[in-house]
Amino acid sequence: DYQALKDFLESGKKVVGREFLEERLQLVEEKLKRDNDLGLEPQIYITDGYQNVDLKSIINLDGEYLCKMINTYITLFSETQTKDEWFENMKKLAEKHNFCLDNKAYKANPSAYNGNLAAFCNLIRYAFTGKTNTPDLHAICCVLGKKELFARLDVLKKRLLNK
Repeated sequence: DYQALKDFLESGKKVVGREFLEERLQLVEEKLKRDNDLGLEPQIYITDGYQNVDLKSIINLDGEYLCKMINTYITLFSETQTKDEWFENMKKLAEKHNFCLDNKAYKANPSAYNGNLAAFCNLIRYAFTGKTNTPDLHAICCVLGKKELFARLDVLKKRLLNK
C-alpha cells in the first residue's frame, strides 16, 4: 500500500534497498500527480486487476502446474535480491519449467517448449498484476512483498482450480 510504504520510509528505520524503494515511491507519486493533472481517477497499477486473471488465456498449461510454478517463484523471490540476481533466478526457473532461454532455438522449434523467457516473465507479471504490460516486474514484486504475492496466488488458485 502506497501510504504504508511512504510512512515506513519516513520513519527512518533501516531498510535494505532504501534508495530503490524511494525511487519507486517517487515514480508512484509522479504517476498519481499525472493522473490527477489529466483529470483521471488516480490509480496505482499494482493494486487492482489481478483478481480476474485468466492465465489460461495467455498460456496453455494445467492450472495445478501453473500454481506450483508461481508458488516456486514466490518461494525463491527475495526483496533483497538485486535486479540482476532476480533475473538470473527468473532464467533458471523458466528453464526448469521448459521455457526456452535462446530465442533462436525457440523460433526454430516452438512446439518443443512452453514458451520463451519473455513468455515466462509475462506469465508472472500477468499473474500478479492482471496486466501484460507493466513497468519493472522486479520492482513490482519488491513493492508487493512476499505476503501479498502469496495472497494473490491464493486468489489465482481459486480461479485456476475452480475452488
